[in-house]
Amino acid sequence: MAAIGHLALGVYGFGCEDALTHLLNYLWPNVFETSPHVVQAFMACIEGMRIGLGPAKILQYSLQVTLTLTPVSLSHYCVINIMWFHIFDVIRY
Repeated sequence: MAAIGHLALGVYGFGCEDALTHLLNYLWPNVFETSPHVVQAFMACIEGMRIGLGPAKILQYSLQVTLTLTPVSLSHYCVINIMWFHIFDVIRY
């Protein structure tokens, strides 16, 4: 997961959003992990994806799981909270 996060930061601005979306689909099932080191690595990778793809795309992925009314993990709520605050930076400009 660390490699995906660093890759997302490295290709920011090069127009590789489709490849990053593919990597996000590979990464996203880890949102349901409960092990602390996996949660920390997942959150670091999501922060990299936030820079590479934008907070709107990550928030869309987060809200899809929330709207299905399934029990979600703590890291999922952390992703929603982080993206909710960063989405206003995109909207404002």
